Amino acid sequence: MRYVELTTVNDSFQAYFLKKALEDEGIQCIVANEHSSYMLPIPGPLGLVIQVRVTEEDFDAAQKVLAKLRVDTDEVICPNCGSKDVTLGLGSTNKFKRIVMLMMSFAFFATPGKVTRVYTCNVCNTEFDKNKY
Repeated sequence: MRYVELTTVNDSFQAYFLKKALEDEGIQCIVANEHSSYMLPIPGPLGLVIQVRVTEEDFDAAQKVLAKLRVDTDEVICPNCGSKDVTLGLGSTNKFKRIVMLMMSFAFFATPGKVTRVYTCNVCNTEFDKNKY
């Protein structure tokens, strides 16, 4: 039995909400990278995002459940210009400080403290926290 990625989510609550909905439909699934996404809060090529994975056989049925729940359609819109062209990252404000904190946490095997991710609009370069708007 091989598991494939169904979707990625922002937090554990969304992951386990989706997992429960899938299991209620008889679809076997697992949540991957839950803890490592909090230890290294950098999105992108590292792949440290919370993944919901299902078996290959259940993939089509799981997509139908996902479409019904619309867990992955949480659109982020820039509060300044209204654009949907935004990316999640460390931001430019205090970026050096954040990177140093992450590097030191790896060197000393410690948690990185409060390194928050921010959204950046690719149109107007506004940095914002989605939860504040």
